[in-house]
Amino acid sequence: MTVVVVGASGWLGSAIVSRLPGALAIYGPDDLDEGLAAAGPDSVVINAAGLARGSAPELQKANVDLVVRLLDVAGWLVQLGSAAEYGLSTPSPVTESTRCEPSSDYGRSKLEATTAASGSGRATVLRLFNTIDSPPQQGSPIADIWSRIQHGVKSGTDIEVLSGGTRRDYVSRAMVADSVVAASRIRPQGVFNVGSGVPVSVHDIASICARLMGSKVAVQDLRQVPATTIFSDPHPWQALSGCQEQLDAQAVARILTNAR
Repeated sequence: MTVVVVGASGWLGSAIVSRLPGALAIYGPDDLDEGLAAAGPDSVVINAAGLARGSAPELQKANVDLVVRLLDVAGWLVQLGSAAEYGLSTPSPVTESTRCEPSSDYGRSKLEATTAASGSGRATVLRLFNTIDSPPQQGSPIADIWSRIQHGVKSGTDIEVLSGGTRRDYVSRAMVADSVVAASRIRPQGVFNVGSGVPVSVHDIASICARLMGSKVAVQDLRQVPATTIFSDPHPWQALSGCQEQLDAQAVARILTNAR
């Protein structure tokens, strides 16, 4: 069986391919045709490629059209979905049956890709909640938070956050990579949430990071963005795969401050 990792040069793809020695790594668009030609009908294709931002046509091409193409050649597809498919806020833990109401072009494109993949009967979709590592993924919301923390601590001024009351759950990049490897091995059909199930506020992350960095600066909530809450019910995937972790605010802050 051939395992193919599409997007192997990316932030997630590089972590995934490092755990799959012998996998066929496709690093970018220039390698795609040749790599997929070598995949074969019994291959497991892991799609770690895509765009988080861009115009609607760009997101359609990178996040939807690519998935349709991969389904044409893959024996099995492991697709990385996103919590953005559910929307910005739900007060209760999100389950796989929670209604999807994406509020961005990115979320809509990821949902369309999930629909195509799950409808094929030959795919595992892992809906990733907020993935974190040290340093965090460039351009991600947690990267913005970390940048604000660093600025406040370095300058000795308040850490200004856009929405201190916003709560999300976080999952490490290592946990995501382990989940992808498990999915490529057991190949369950359907959609599964990959998260920790522990809602953590932006304010708590910033406050604990400052203390871990030896600073007494305060956290100022600018309230420029309405506070929202969304976090996963991760138990179905945990029970199926054995991959699990719980990251509270202290654990998230410890991961971030390792970037120092």
